[in-house]
Amino acid sequence: MKKTLFAPLGLCLIFILSILLLFFLFIMPFRGIAGNTSYDEAKIKCIKIFNKQEKTFINTMNSAIENEATDNLKIKNVQSIQYHKYERSEKVEFSINAQGMLGGQYWGVYYSSDDSPSILTVEDEDGLLVEDSLNGSFYYKESNGNNVYVTEKIKEGWFFYYMDYDGHPDLLPDYIPMEENK
Repeated sequence: MKKTLFAPLGLCLIFILSILLLFFLFIMPFRGIAGNTSYDEAKIKCIKIFNKQEKTFINTMNSAIENEATDNLKIKNVQSIQYHKYERSEKVEFSINAQGMLGGQYWGVYYSSDDSPSILTVEDEDGLLVEDSLNGSFYYKESNGNNVYVTEKIKEGWFFYYMDYDGHPDLLPDYIPMEENK
């Protein structure tokens, strides 16, 4: 009698452990897909990663600018590294993380050779960034859409950035003028 009782319990336990194992192996790597990382949370995470590996970020940035490329450059906890050359400056973007499948939010840090804030996806950005003097950040909001870009200086030449392509005002700082923030 005892033997027959333990067999179904053992099978149930194995089944539950298998499901947990599958979850941690296959689902957890995609947890950002439906995440809710806010601007402030992303900023804290990025600055922590940057501060822990600052020398590596600086060496990688120097290499990217020297070679005008990011081929084979890698940093722990950085998803991708991109080099941008503009007429007035060079930028090296370190994409830390993202969430969402279509649109979503993207964040990281970048180096700016002229120590100026930048919209990384726009070359001629004169007048596009609005300064929020109370918070020391800069932002851009699409006039006919819900895409928002926010950037903030973290140290000389280095900036944090957060891009929102979904129009989630609940994830953005309160000072971004969005309809839903009224």
